[in-house]
Amino acid sequence: MDHFVIEKTKLLLVEGDDEVNFFYALFKHMGVEEQIHVHNSGGKSNISRDIKKLAVSPNYDALTHVGIIQDADQSAFDAFRSVQNALRNRNMPFPDSMGGIVNGTPNIGVFIIPTNSEEGMLEDLCLKTRSDHPAMECVEAFMLCLKNNVTDFPKNETKAKCMSFVAACTDAHSLGIAAKRGCWNLDHECLSDLKEFIMGLFCSEI
Repeated sequence: MDHFVIEKTKLLLVEGDDEVNFFYALFKHMGVEEQIHVHNSGGKSNISRDIKKLAVSPNYDALTHVGIIQDADQSAFDAFRSVQNALRNRNMPFPDSMGGIVNGTPNIGVFIIPTNSEEGMLEDLCLKTRSDHPAMECVEAFMLCLKNNVTDFPKNETKAKCMSFVAACTDAHSLGIAAKRGCWNLDHECLSDLKEFIMGLFCSEI
């Protein structure tokens, strides 16, 4: 098994490139970007694999804080249970609840996007930050037009809405790069719980 490269003492595991770019943009907005390394697991199914690799890395003891953020998709409970089981199987500390943080060596927290209870994904959270933007009316009208006029309607309507809004906002062509270019409102209250989790895990002692 390949060893996990640990670049900083504070580590965040996420699903993919969009999440890496989004969280670096959010960390910069919060003023904590220098403290945390964001690791791309290359897909939701690979997070458990990377937890296993992390646990056997030679420099694992250097870690002080580990965060794991994963999409709920169809079930926040199932997503959380998957992460919890992966931590338990490697004899790593794990929180009892979604959004929880457990004190250990290292401290570990798990957040299930979008709200630790609802189904959904990062795209849902990003769209909420722009729910009152004039372009969202155009996006909704575009989705309705597609539903009424095409047979191959996007299987994931949320992702389609997200990319439509990104196209109206910037030429970034991805959610994560759009975050770095200021497309999403990182001051929106819908991000409050996520920010509280980040500050509680990475920026304070528990």
